[in-house]
Amino acid sequence: MTDPTSSPIDLSLKELGDRLMNNPLVTGMVRYGGRLLDDQSSGGDLDLFLFLDARPVQVESLHFFCRDIPVDLNIRALADLRRSEPLAFIDIALISGEILYDPTAALATELPLLRNRWPASPASLSESHATRFHQSHVLDKVRGRLQRDPVLCHFLLSSNVLWLLETYFRVRGMGYLGEVAATDWLQDNDEEAYAAIRAFYGTPALWHKLAVIERLTDIVLNPIGALGAGRRSSCWLPAIRRRDFSSAAPSPDRTTDEIANF
Repeated sequence: MTDPTSSPIDLSLKELGDRLMNNPLVTGMVRYGGRLLDDQSSGGDLDLFLFLDARPVQVESLHFFCRDIPVDLNIRALADLRRSEPLAFIDIALISGEILYDPTAALATELPLLRNRWPASPASLSESHATRFHQSHVLDKVRGRLQRDPVLCHFLLSSNVLWLLETYFRVRGMGYLGEVAATDWLQDNDEEAYAAIRAFYGTPALWHKLAVIERLTDIVLNPIGALGAGRRSSCWLPAIRRRDFSSAAPSPDRTTDEIANF
């Protein structure tokens, strides 16, 4: 929840953390994501879970700024840790979060239990069908508009990358912890998927973006069954290889012919 009329809070992140921990209503605090409390550099937000004795019924999270740094503050009660499933999908981040404040050691007791209490599960058969249908629908819509509506096609394909990134982890029964953590994980653990994302942003050619997205779709949906060769467009690049993706690093000076020949 964000109030569009609110002004940034004139506090450093460390000062914000100190104030929250000194508030008598606060029973615990957990940090997740890449930003530390003492990091005032630009870029990226601060992600926190704040625990209260009782969570406000209609408020799960707050989004605001400390000076020029965005803060995502998820509000929870200790009882939310004992639910049979997470209150929200982001709660999976508590499993690997860093405890910043835990005066009664309740978080130290409860958080280790979450890995077994909230095991990430792969998509069900019905969910898998819906996922494949969604992606097939997006790609078919783009294929029919490459020439007559390129702006829409660029928009749909670019928006689709985030959906594919989230879906990659969901269909593998893994928690999605945000764009930074997800792309870092792919870079370390799935070179082909990461290279495909780099290739997508490395080409200005719309037909080539579509071809890369089709390849990325096969990679992402592999655990639940790819869309199938019959669904691919006539501009499919059959000879794309892992090393070829890696060579297409983003560059505004690369011509369409150069990238098509990688």
